[in-house]
Amino acid sequence: MATFNGAEHLKEQLDSILRQSLAPDEIIIQDDGSTDTTLDIVRDYAKADSRIKLFVNDAEHGINNNFFGAIQKATGDYIAISDQDDIWVDDKLKWQMEAIGEKLLCSGFSMPYPSRNRDVRIPNHHLLRLLFIGSSMPGHTLFFDRKLLERIPDAETLRTVKTYDNLLSIVAAAYDSVAYVEKPLVLHRLHAASATYNGPVSNRKSIANLFSHVVNDFRLFRELRPEVTRRLGILLECMKKMDSTEAVYRDAITMLTLFVGNSPGSLLRLQLFCARHAEHLFYAKERKSLVTMLRGLYFPFSCYEYYRYLSHSRKSYLPLR
Repeated sequence: MATFNGAEHLKEQLDSILRQSLAPDEIIIQDDGSTDTTLDIVRDYAKADSRIKLFVNDAEHGINNNFFGAIQKATGDYIAISDQDDIWVDDKLKWQMEAIGEKLLCSGFSMPYPSRNRDVRIPNHHLLRLLFIGSSMPGHTLFFDRKLLERIPDAETLRTVKTYDNLLSIVAAAYDSVAYVEKPLVLHRLHAASATYNGPVSNRKSIANLFSHVVNDFRLFRELRPEVTRRLGILLECMKKMDSTEAVYRDAITMLTLFVGNSPGSLLRLQLFCARHAEHLFYAKERKSLVTMLRGLYFPFSCYEYYRYLSHSRKSYLPLR
């Protein structure tokens, strides 16, 4: 668990971890400079339970480096990621341990909290989607074999362009080594103060809304293409060092190569590739149809919506921390 000013909800999360039906052997908590009572709460819990180990950064590391630092301190064969403000279902660890088998990583459903409404579709965790967006397997659901860490090529480089959860998911998917629990594992608290909170985006089906989306997609495409291409180019060069023999891995290398290409025909070839593989690119796996193929043709433009956090509202494109 990486913490930062999480006092408001931290006790609920710690209590839910401590009452797991499959008890964790250790609870690593790394704090990134909290100025509220987060540290007091953790120290009180650590006094009552020796499994809780608190580490405090000497300077602010940012959420990405903070999680990577905490992960590296874990000593167990299996590692689970926890947000500081969620609530785990009592059997979360048990269900994931049963499901992971010989796979490297296990994810599962999370349920928005306090709302209990959720999308019942199984999120698409195909590698071709994960290259662009990690929300199919958000960090607060991840449970993985520590051997996964050994499969990450150039981890120091990749963590500057990919978040910890997306990076772990991409590597596991490249080896076709992902398990999924089709039950809610986590009550995921939604609030604007959350580090991963994104403002709402309207998906209402109307001509006006469709036109607005298209205009915005092409605005982001023109603005962000150089930076997104740079980041995906780094991902491509690192992934080439992996030893996976899976067909999905070869497809990912092809897709990234086309995406970062600058020849006149690269964009068209990328569009055709996305049309052929369109059923793997969207939130839930789709059956092949003309509409799905058309969405695939458009994906090289619509995918920039996933990078809207890089838009001109920020003064510079900073590496992830």
